[in-house]
Amino acid sequence: MVEFYMKVLFDIVHPAQVHFFKNLIGRLQSGGHEVLVAAREKDVALNLLDALGIDYVCISRKGKGLLGLARELLIRDWRFWRQARRFRPDVMVAACLGVKD
Repeated sequence: MVEFYMKVLFDIVHPAQVHFFKNLIGRLQSGGHEVLVAAREKDVALNLLDALGIDYVCISRKGKGLLGLARELLIRDWRFWRQARRFRPDVMVAACLGVKD
């Protein structure tokens, strides 16, 4: 039997996504898969990741106002692309949970 290990990149932009993905991240890691979490500093998202012992790379902080959010989007997309290019994931995982910012 051939074992297949994946490289999985998670995109966490909101604290709710930490709770949504925490079990999947844990199961993948315990199964020997390589996981990278790219996170956005918003509310308590990074604190939750720290409390759960999930390693992450912070790639952006929540912008203020319309221009700040637009600037963050450009920076975040660039940094996420760089992380993905370096990590070379087999799968990228993200979710839209109906959050506004």
